[in-house]
Amino acid sequence: MSNTSTTAKPITNAINIISPCRLSAHTANGWACMVDCADYRAYKALPAAIEFEGATLVRTGWNSDACRAYYQQGAPVAFAKRSS
Repeated sequence: MSNTSTTAKPITNAINIISPCRLSAHTANGWACMVDCADYRAYKALPAAIEFEGATLVRTGWNSDACRAYYQQGAPVAFAKRSS
């Protein structure tokens, strides 16, 4: 085995998704997922929207007992445009 140097580059805007799932056609088509968050401060620090599998998921709620935030596709969201 030869000595090689490997560099890992962190992705600073990544979050760890727990149990992504497809929503049923009875509710809404698209994705939903959960994200760990320790407390309300951590919940508020999470991004308002994320991209997952090419779809935009919006932060839709928080369960303080389970310490989980919820994201769902199809919820209303607005993005600010940067001025040139």
